[in-house]
Amino acid sequence: MELPKYIQKKIEMQNRLISKAEQLELEIDSWCDKNGIDIYSREYQQCKANSEEAVGSIDKSLVERLLKKMKRIGFSDVQKLENGTRVYVECVGSEWYFSDERNYKSWNIKQEDGLYYEIETKDNTISFPYNYDYNGNRMEIACYIE
Repeated sequence: MELPKYIQKKIEMQNRLISKAEQLELEIDSWCDKNGIDIYSREYQQCKANSEEAVGSIDKSLVERLLKKMKRIGFSDVQKLENGTRVYVECVGSEWYFSDERNYKSWNIKQEDGLYYEIETKDNTISFPYNYDYNGNRMEIACYIE
């Protein structure tokens, strides 16, 4: 798998915006400091966003390394994996007909009789039983493991 160009551009855009936000924060800190606010006080630090809630920059090379770690395996090889293994599945055949493209790709959990969504919701309920002939119905499934 390769990192698509549009995702690379979104990462670059997010990182530029993060850099701009950091510059703005420094300017605000500077103004507050010059106007008598102790920018190192607990009260001032509490008024700033908690770093766990803040958006951070993304290391594109790390994302690319993680993506390269994904190994494509055949659907028949999935059956040999240990139950509970996370498998990333893409529906790539010509006969998949979901209206929402997000339904074409999902993390699934390998179970004894098939693959099932890791998190099942009313919009996210597709499963992949092993006893169905996907290729014969032009419904190819690409499976990836870390």
